[in-house]
Amino acid sequence: MIWARDVADPRGFARDILARELGYEPVIVESPTGKPSLANADLAYNMSHAGDVCVVALAYGRALGVDVEPIRVTDPIGRARDIAAICEVALGILDIDDPATFARLWVRAEAICKATGAGLMFPVDLTVPAHLVVHEVVLPAAPDHVAALAIERFP
Repeated sequence: MIWARDVADPRGFARDILARELGYEPVIVESPTGKPSLANADLAYNMSHAGDVCVVALAYGRALGVDVEPIRVTDPIGRARDIAAICEVALGILDIDDPATFARLWVRAEAICKATGAGLMFPVDLTVPAHLVVHEVVLPAAPDHVAALAIERFP
């Protein structure tokens, strides 16, 4: 399940969704790399926000990661130079002046990092691990943003 909304308090929004799904107030814990999870629940969740746009994803018994970003990155060339793997991919397959394509690559990479629990590490690896599948998430309420969901495949 995925929720997306324009919100002022992303963490509060996620907690409300989790409480509704679970039927009780969630107990959120973090791994050493900062990945949030729920104590005593088989419900995985992840969230991302960019400005006021927040995306929350839930899945029972499957690891997941989600990311959302605005399409217009203020300095995509500078950002690509800071992120080695994205830069390498960008130089090889896309016109770096295309902010939508850059944003799509970025959200895929970050969703994968979040799903694996490794966190965002540099250089970013765009390879999708065999146990994950990555989907682009369409946000009709936020057409100026892109989002991606990386989720563990069914066994």
